Amino acid sequence: MANRIMPQLGRGRAHPSAEVVWNFSRRYNVRILFPSTVLVVLAFSSRVEVVGKVTCPTPEQVTAELARILPERAEVHDRAELTQRRRAIRLVLHTAQAGDLVHDIAVLGGCSTLAAAIAVTIAADETELHGEALGPVGLHAPPPPQKTVAPPVAPIEPVVAARQSEHWLGDVGISALGTLSDNAKIAAGGRLDAELLSARFRVGGRFAFTAANERSVPLENGHFEWTRLGFAIGPLYRFGIRKVAVLDLHLEPSLAVILLRGVGFTVTNHYIGFDAGLSGGLRMAFPLRHIAPFFALDLAGWLTEQRAMLSNSDYAVVPRFEALLCIGLSVGKFL
Repeated sequence: MANRIMPQLGRGRAHPSAEVVWNFSRRYNVRILFPSTVLVVLAFSSRVEVVGKVTCPTPEQVTAELARILPERAEVHDRAELTQRRRAIRLVLHTAQAGDLVHDIAVLGGCSTLAAAIAVTIAADETELHGEALGPVGLHAPPPPQKTVAPPVAPIEPVVAARQSEHWLGDVGISALGTLSDNAKIAAGGRLDAELLSARFRVGGRFAFTAANERSVPLENGHFEWTRLGFAIGPLYRFGIRKVAVLDLHLEPSLAVILLRGVGFTVTNHYIGFDAGLSGGLRMAFPLRHIAPFFALDLAGWLTEQRAMLSNSDYAVVPRFEALLCIGLSVGKFL
């Protein structure tokens, strides 16, 4: 394998290009190629002082590479100055014979490889200037690169399918209820409700159907009995409480079928009507995987005043406000 580092020519005295060839085997050869001939880098009788503020390679690294090629002498004739360029190292060799020799050496390889290229470039210039051949010299091979072992990468778990399956939450519940109207009458009943909401935003919708036993309102010598079959659909918002419970808040418009009948009169009639209203409340559920017991508290108000009338124009009014307390069990996905 061979590494080739081509020092580029800069301003100053023209100088032929140098080619450095490393053959990674037991013997290392160094060749300096000129247009007309092939020269072997030879040591010279003077030493070069290397200075500069570069960090890769440092002046000390270049000096060490020069020491492997050139023998040290007491006197110092020339000075090599290194400066950092954008993508190269600027080498300025200050000499007494030829002035300043400038080379831009491309940054290729590691710091040790670059230091060797700069040292060979300096040696080529000094050999041409001083011409004192002391015999062929070899170039030490750069240290082998250190092998680095990348840390093991943890496998990425497939979470896309899990996120898609958790996109929606929903449940269906059934409960027993007790309802209290504004005339202090209590009745038992039941309710069926269903909820569907986004797992990310915790916003969704709710449907409920409510039915209760008849309640009575006295009227002269008899009384009339009434009940409502209520339907409600509207939005809800869910709060999660430390993955132990969920709290749903809901508010929805309601529509009811109202049933009236007289009891204890000479002539009795049955009446079926419709009523619209608004209901809202909260539900607290305690999920146990896919089953959750819950309790709920709702309030409902109806817009129309419903009356039960006698032939003599005497009448009684059906209560317009109700409170409902529910206890039940729901099945579905809650968290």
